[in-house]
Amino acid sequence: MEFEKTGDISHPYKLTFNEHETETVRAAYREHMYYLALKGNAGSMSEYEAHISGWEEDGQPKSIRPLSPSSVAEVLDDFSERTEEVIATIPETTGIAAFQSDDIGERLRLGRLAAGLATELKEIEIKQEMDPSIIPDELSSDSIHRWIEGEDK
Repeated sequence: MEFEKTGDISHPYKLTFNEHETETVRAAYREHMYYLALKGNAGSMSEYEAHISGWEEDGQPKSIRPLSPSSVAEVLDDFSERTEEVIATIPETTGIAAFQSDDIGERLRLGRLAAGLATELKEIEIKQEMDPSIIPDELSSDSIHRWIEGEDK
């Protein structure tokens, strides 16, 4: 993930995600929109959220300009926190026995990546609050994978 300050007051940050991060962010926003609809809050869905949930799987980096890194981190955290709950429903929802389903492992992988990305985004926000002049170097996917594997906890 890359982080930039844009200088634009209305959208002060730009986040660019690599191929694997894009897939995770897209999945988190799709699920976010689904849960908004379940709560009867479909009217609160933004074009911004719809745009992210519609990202194509083309292997290209994707960028967004959120109001704050924490707004994206919140969606990723929620996605990660629902992982166990969602995994438990996969066999019933898909009609495929748990031991035959690739969806369970995929959801677990995406949930862990979402947790790592959310942590990185929160760290960016904290660094920005402490010293607004700091612009982090490109955040490496390696740091996220180390976090997922427990090396950075």
